[in-house]
Amino acid sequence: MTPEQRKTLLNLIIEYGNSLTRIQGEKELMKMIEARSVCECDTDAKAFKLYATAHWRDRIPATQKEIEVQLDVFETVRGLQQPA
Repeated sequence: MTPEQRKTLLNLIIEYGNSLTRIQGEKELMKMIEARSVCECDTDAKAFKLYATAHWRDRIPATQKEIEVQLDVFETVRGLQQPA
């Protein structure tokens, strides 16, 4: 490896580490936002995270359909388990 390649490699390693630091900060911010939704808005954390992610991905209708399909399965199974 040439001295120039070593210098480039070291710079890339530093840049990568800086990126990981930013990612960690964003994850902490996301956790704080989620906690605020629970405390200030009385929401379920998992539901908030699911909806916020669907909103970000612009997949609210598709996510809602997936949840409805799952709910149908739960209701079907519950109906089978109840005594006749």
